[in-house]
Amino acid sequence: MRRVALFDFDNTLIKGDSIHKLVLYYLKQNPISFLYLWKVAYYYICYVLGIFRIEKAKDALLFPLKKMSTKEIDLFIEKEIVPNLYENVVQELEDKKEQGFLIFIVSASAEKYLKRIPLPADYFIGTRYKDNQLVGKNCVSINKVPRIEKVLKEENIEIDYDNSYGYSDSPLDIPMLDMVKNRIQVELKTGMMKEYSFVKEEDKQKTNPEEN
Repeated sequence: MRRVALFDFDNTLIKGDSIHKLVLYYLKQNPISFLYLWKVAYYYICYVLGIFRIEKAKDALLFPLKKMSTKEIDLFIEKEIVPNLYENVVQELEDKKEQGFLIFIVSASAEKYLKRIPLPADYFIGTRYKDNQLVGKNCVSINKVPRIEKVLKEENIEIDYDNSYGYSDSPLDIPMLDMVKNRIQVELKTGMMKEYSFVKEEDKQKTNPEEN
């Protein structure tokens, strides 16, 4: 059995959403690409209306990756990602690494740039993006669990549940956090870590039966 530390990325290790940072960075470098936002808006409206799946809309949002070279992606990481990392959460990750934990960074962010971020993780799991298109499901919420389980199976790893940790800013990550006993909530916008206080929807209903 192995101790693991599961980290969300956006608003957990970094302040803000890295995909939004990517889009804004690219638009500043290429202003004419603002016209492409109409296409992004169209796909997101269709998603809200139930016409397309979220993956179609997200593929449209990731349009900068269709244009950027590896060098440009690394420059984006240097200028927009690294300066916005929460030092305290990164230090927590580094401490867990030194203590022998297996470090997983699991995010809805695209693996194409996630894996290039200079953090000492053993596994970077994100939304897969290959040959200029999104592949598979958006790596968010419940979709994170089978991605983690796939790595565990391939590497023949069994999680030491009682001694493993999970970190996130969002209740969307409850399925991932439930894979470990020790759950840490990272405060949105401040990056401060505190005792886990997320409540599952079914638990809310049990404590507030009059709402049913």
